[in-house]
Amino acid sequence: MVGRGDGEDRAAAPGAALSLIRAGAIGAAGMSAAFSQGHVVVLALLLGLAAGRVSSGAAAAGAAAAVLLRWGSPSLGALAGNQSVLGAAGLTGTSAAAASAWLAAAALVLAATPVGHARPPQGRLARLGFVAPAVPFGLAAAAVVAGPGPGGALGLRVAAGVAAVVLAAAVATIRTTPGADRVAASLAVSCGIAAVLAAGTS
Repeated sequence: MVGRGDGEDRAAAPGAALSLIRAGAIGAAGMSAAFSQGHVVVLALLLGLAAGRVSSGAAAAGAAAAVLLRWGSPSLGALAGNQSVLGAAGLTGTSAAAASAWLAAAALVLAATPVGHARPPQGRLARLGFVAPAVPFGLAAAAVVAGPGPGGALGLRVAAGVAAVVLAAAVATIRTTPGADRVAASLAVSCGIAAVLAAGTS
């Protein structure tokens, strides 16, 4: 005979697995963006899983496509290396190229999401956990707009990373208010598309 607890355990299992997958994606995406390791397309996929939203994945894909178009390489290491030599992506190149970097960064920040749809919990640690999915989005945004590697202006990257993570966390918190989630999702996807268009004309 199957008891009620057995049924509840089976019902909870898919949610627990999903949470583990999302937590793994958050960690992997954060490490990839912070240390410029891996492929921009893989990072975009990880960000989509971390956010748990199709729109966030689409915005990240747009940012990845913009990077590919501008730099001609899918390597995050190459992106950091180019910025070490040439300067921050958002401050160098043609106006269209620089705009593409800023739009890609905006798409990533706006795509950041919280853990759930409820209001932010009370307590500092609980709040930090609530906005954890936003951290890799902020780090990725910094990487595409001001992310030089070793030999470049690392101080600029650190400052950009801190600012972008704070902004992404703020966006994730705001998205819990009625109507804000849809607006942020629309803006994120729009910025991703605009980033691709700008990169294509640079």
